[in-house]
This record gives sequence, C-alpha cells and structure tokens, in this order.
Amino acid sequence: MWNFEDELSVRDCVRGVVVDNRAGVCRLLLETGENAIAFFGGIREQTEVLCTVLKLPHNGKDLLVSIDCDDGLAA
Repeated sequence: MWNFEDELSVRDCVRGVVVDNRAGVCRLLLETGENAIAFFGGIREQTEVLCTVLKLPHNGKDLLVSIDCDDGLAA
C-alpha cells in the first residue's frame, strides 16, 4: 500500500506492535523497523496497531505516533 523505501513523513500511516505500555506511554516497534512512542493507555503488549506519524525523530528522541486502532479491528 505504501512504499517505505523512502523515509517516513508526518501523517504517514504505518503498522506497529506494542512492545511496552507503562503509565499510558506505549513503546512500539513499527513495520519499518523503527522504534516509536505513543501516549495511549489501556492497550496490551504484543497488540498489533495502526498508527499515524505525528512527529519525526530529532535530537536523539523517538518517533512520535498516534495509535489509531487495533489492527485486528481494522476493516
């Protein structure tokens, strides 16, 4: 659907897996191999999700994404 040979851009949609969720901060591993964070509570680890890129990484900080939905629930 998307070509990830180029770098990710803001508002790109990407799949990811929740690696850790503590105090409403999720750490994700994206299908592109990048690490990302999202502020989202109440989701279990190892859940596959669809995300939207909000902010690109800079100055050693992680990529910021929003979790749009559980990939299992996406139509």
